[in-house]
Amino acid sequence: NTDVQKTNLLKVLLFGKTDWLNTESDSEDQNVIFYKILEKIKVIRKSLKTSSAIIDGKTSGWISIFLEWVYINKINPTGKNDKYKMRHEFQTLFPELGKVLVYLEDLV
Repeated sequence: NTDVQKTNLLKVLLFGKTDWLNTESDSEDQNVIFYKILEKIKVIRKSLKTSSAIIDGKTSGWISIFLEWVYINKINPTGKNDKYKMRHEFQTLFPELGKVLVYLEDLV
């Protein structure tokens, strides 16, 4: 019901790791809840694989397709080449990734 739980569900559906399994401090209750919904997750994953969606594991390219969509529709919808505005919009939409890119940029 919480945003964290919804995020975890999406991560698992898209073949990522769940926060529930990332730490040893998880309570037994959380693990029981996760394993109860694991079968449902498997059914949803199977449906995703057979659908026309381009989500098929970690190497399917869906992240690149998503970032291209964000760039075209959210970051630069007018097509103008305002690098400052585009950078600001990217960092607003993806603050953690923006910090990583700034850090890497400073290394170069």
